[in-house]
Amino acid sequence: MNFLGFPGGFYSKQIQILENFAKDDVQLYRRAETREKWRDTARANLMRCITELKKRIAEIYSI
Repeated sequence: MNFLGFPGGFYSKQIQILENFAKDDVQLYRRAETREKWRDTARANLMRCITELKKRIAEIYSI
């Protein structure tokens, strides 16, 4: 068990945080030109991280 009360709880909380950042209406960067340049790459990276964390949770529960 971890501090969130169940195996994988830490990862679940991290997924929730990353999913909030990955929403379309969240501005990941302050400057407009930076947002335009990096938005798609940043969101793709967030989705990659979310996928990896979900895999890790599945591994924890499959043991």
